[in-house]
Amino acid sequence: MQFIDIIEELSRDFINAFNNRDFTKLESHLSIHFFIVSDNIQRINPAYPDNRISGASEVIQYWKQLVTLFPEFKFDPSEHEIENQGKNILYSGHLLNGKPYSARFTINEYAKFDCLIMSYPESI
Repeated sequence: MQFIDIIEELSRDFINAFNNRDFTKLESHLSIHFFIVSDNIQRINPAYPDNRISGASEVIQYWKQLVTLFPEFKFDPSEHEIENQGKNILYSGHLLNGKPYSARFTINEYAKFDCLIMSYPESI
């Protein structure tokens, strides 16, 4: 299996777990040092003014808040582009509501996500 195939599989599993609200499976994809940066974080939880959350369990709590406030927030698994730039993987696609997003993430040697940087050119 080539690296891009691993990225495709991990991304598909991650998106399916998120869309199905399977937070246990989502957390199993995250390293213990995982952090997320997203332009939505402060909007969802003002306790994070720098739009960054560190720690897998803290990120899971944020995602639970996100989907409680926006239950329709789901990723469209059928449409995406992946570009491998060394340790950084660039991933772009659309939410099911048609709005675009882009993500940059890294995966460690254990096939766990170390970081995720999300950007939404349009409001969710």
